[in-house]
Amino acid sequence: ELVRDVADSLAVASAAEEPGLRGGSEEDAEEDEHCEELQQMMLQRGRWALQGSAYSSEQRGPKESQLGRRAMYSHHIINSGKRQAIKEWAAQLRLGGLAKIGWPGVIIVEGHEADVRRYVEALSHLKWKQFVVRGEQIDDVDCDNSVESLRQLPVGVEEFADDDMSGFAARCRECGLDELFRMALKIPASRGSGSSKLQQKRK
Repeated sequence: ELVRDVADSLAVASAAEEPGLRGGSEEDAEEDEHCEELQQMMLQRGRWALQGSAYSSEQRGPKESQLGRRAMYSHHIINSGKRQAIKEWAAQLRLGGLAKIGWPGVIIVEGHEADVRRYVEALSHLKWKQFVVRGEQIDDVDCDNSVESLRQLPVGVEEFADDDMSGFAARCRECGLDELFRMALKIPASRGSGSSKLQQKRK
């Protein structure tokens, strides 16, 4: 059912964008190209901000034993520096993730909640035409081992091409992340799929 919905997901995402945010691919690519130097400065700033932020399991306290997930939506992801940051910062924070590049861009990540928050904050400081968190999930667990056992994705980010939204959707469903996928693209939830653990952002 989810894969069938993908046929309409791009139209839904486009309709959900704020006025003035839509643009052609050539215009977006040119804009990203002109901002390359600024992007590199922001990327370096993000690296500095994340240095020392990944804690070992011995350093984490009980309040940090939460599994967090986020579904992020972007007008587009084409800049090579941003794609590098999405992968590099996730690996640094030991997050698992899926990223669909191109138009639109969608990122879904999971890991320790504190690290997920740092990741989203770091990405939000980059220059985006549009970047919003549209879904989140936070689960309390007893210990770090439980966090690891609840992971649906291996550490690192698996990237999907601009024309592979269906593959991205299928992978989300395979990993039990289809509701976060729907939230990212504002696709109505399937019947009986509501979960109190999921929170949809009004953005």
